[in-house]
Amino acid sequence: MTTPQVWVSTTSPQIDYDGQTPGEHWELVGAINTSQESDFHTYIQVLLGLRRTIRGRPEFYLDGDPDSGWVQATDRKPFWVAIDPWGDMRPHIHGARPTYFVSSAQAVVTSMTRRPPEPHPGLTVKPIKVPIRLKRTNGDVLTKMGARGRLTRVRDPLQQITTSESIVRNPSALSGVIGLRKLARSGVWIRHAA
Repeated sequence: MTTPQVWVSTTSPQIDYDGQTPGEHWELVGAINTSQESDFHTYIQVLLGLRRTIRGRPEFYLDGDPDSGWVQATDRKPFWVAIDPWGDMRPHIHGARPTYFVSSAQAVVTSMTRRPPEPHPGLTVKPIKVPIRLKRTNGDVLTKMGARGRLTRVRDPLQQITTSESIVRNPSALSGVIGLRKLARSGVWIRHAA
């Protein structure tokens, strides 16, 4: 099991992979505990091709590194987020290329309706929980970036397709669908040739 690492940048969303990091302007601030943030982890799984749908809002509690100046700061400007889905395990996973999931817009630190999960009692260094909310840009939440640039995007389905009327207005939301598909909870059948 991998623990995705989280990097932040206040200057640019550009990935300039140097063999170890996403670039000089990115700062490693912590990780995502995927067992505690299972809804947000679905966003990562969709981009990895491990599932087709996402759950929940595009927000998560960062397990912040207590030694990070960014985590310790009280006033944080909006920032871009880069998530390394492999974390420290990349060298040990066969075929795991340098990949970062970059926020499509600047994220913010904000309060959430749910309380932060408790850290595991066995940890010697307790992480600082930082609530991060990603913003959508034209329905996009994260963009998959490799060492050479942009690869693909994950969209929030709540914004993509809400009614049968929006399907007509946004046929690109159905790209890749072949044959008849019943859209989740809409009860609408559509014939779409890829």
